[in-house]
Formats: sequence, structure tokens, C-alpha cells
Amino acid sequence: MGEKAENVDYAEEDADGSISQSLARLYQKATRAGLRVAKANQDEIFLCWSRVYCEVAQHHLGITETNLRKITQKARRCYLKPI
Repeated sequence: MGEKAENVDYAEEDADGSISQSLARLYQKATRAGLRVAKANQDEIFLCWSRVYCEVAQHHLGITETNLRKITQKARRCYLKPI
């Protein structure tokens, strides 16, 4: 992606650069980092559920992918209730 803000050297601020611009760039950088972390977490969760599907499918040979998805979604609602 075109994340130019990450390549800025904050120690060598231009004469025209202001503190508010530096803070804005730092905020952008932190926001993008947070989004990357969230995406990485989503990818890890997806990988874990994919492993669950594969493991269950090996033990239940006649089950379709649609039925397996419905069963695991129901299990998530039962066991992963919000606190």
C-alpha cells in the first residue's frame, strides 16, 4: 500500500512542518498499525476455524461443507457467548 507516512523521518522535520502535522502523521501511522494488527488477528482466527473444519470433516466423512459450517456456527453461539 502507499503508506508514505511510515517513511517520514520525524527527527528531520521541515521548516514548514508543524507539531500538529507531526502528530497527524503519528496518528495515521498508529491507526494503520492497529488495522494491520486487527487484520492479522482475523487471519489467525480464520486459519484456526479452517483447521477445525478439516479436523471435523475427517471424522464425519458424509457431512457437506454447508452443514459443517452451520454446525460450527451454532457451536460458536453456544460456547463463545459474550460476557
